Amino acid sequence: MGFEMRSLVGLTILIVEDEVFIAQSLRSNLIDAGASAVKTAGALKDAIAQIATTQFDLVILDIRLPDGESYDLASTLVSRSIPVVVHSGHATSAHDERLTEVVFCAKPASPAELLQVIEAALDR
Repeated sequence: MGFEMRSLVGLTILIVEDEVFIAQSLRSNLIDAGASAVKTAGALKDAIAQIATTQFDLVILDIRLPDGESYDLASTLVSRSIPVVVHSGHATSAHDERLTEVVFCAKPASPAELLQVIEAALDR
């Protein structure tokens, strides 16, 4: 698709998104942009299990998931110095003061918009 950005080359990224179509679309765009591995999780418990076994360079989180909201997970990731992009139609930076290190991207976002937000998160 021509979205390749040097900052994604070789990165391992986790997408936490319960809408399968959105998760697969994001995954495809990130692979096209050069990410070496992109995994998906449809629920908090699945995300937590993957984070326990894999070192991710970036995590993209939806806020509302079938088993709860991801604010606490975002805080945990930030405390581990893992860049986080909150990709949600239900959240803005004003939703949670604990997430000052998180970059927010409202849904829907074009692939180019999301990649710009990801680059901003990686630069923090």
